[in-house]
Amino acid sequence: MTALRSLDSKSGLKGGGADWKVQIAKRLRKKTTAKNPWISERLQMGTQTT
Repeated sequence: MTALRSLDSKSGLKGGGADWKVQIAKRLRKKTTAKNPWISERLQMGTQTT
């Protein structure tokens, strides 16, 4: 999470579907108990669509 905070402050996480964000989100879901809404908020990925 420290790395995520560092990315947030340095690069501005705007833009929802960036490939690197999707890869981070997948890894977080697999390796942690973080839920999709929390992950998407932290990565500023927008809202989930059906």
